[in-house]
Amino acid sequence: MKMKKIFALLFISTISFAQNADRKFIKIEKLSSGFSVRVSDGNYLINFLNDKIIETSFTPKGEKNSNPSDAVVLKNKLKNITFKENKNSVECSSKLSNLKIVIQKTPFKISYLNNNQEIISEKSGYLKRKHI
Repeated sequence: MKMKKIFALLFISTISFAQNADRKFIKIEKLSSGFSVRVSDGNYLINFLNDKIIETSFTPKGEKNSNPSDAVVLKNKLKNITFKENKNSVECSSKLSNLKIVIQKTPFKISYLNNNQEIISEKSGYLKRKHI
């Protein structure tokens, strides 16, 4: 049952994403409860809300994200978030959680893992489209 909840939240958080093959990784910055990932066309904010939930949001370049999260969960915001960066990727995790995020730099891709097994991934992220 826990896996279904984790998958559901990750699925919901990624349904607004679409393909963008030109996205390039620029840098990662540690925050108090997660991290910020700057890419060529915007910025990801990734927060470990508790030991079972990771929230991912994307703000396109030139826009501001002033809206608080709509996530309806108790936000404990895990501390002790660590990341290991090398030439090809960044691995982000908390000592208090089995969840992990792996960011592949080129081509850009974010993968979400539970107990070191991929749950879901997205290759290129958000693409703003005109409403039809």
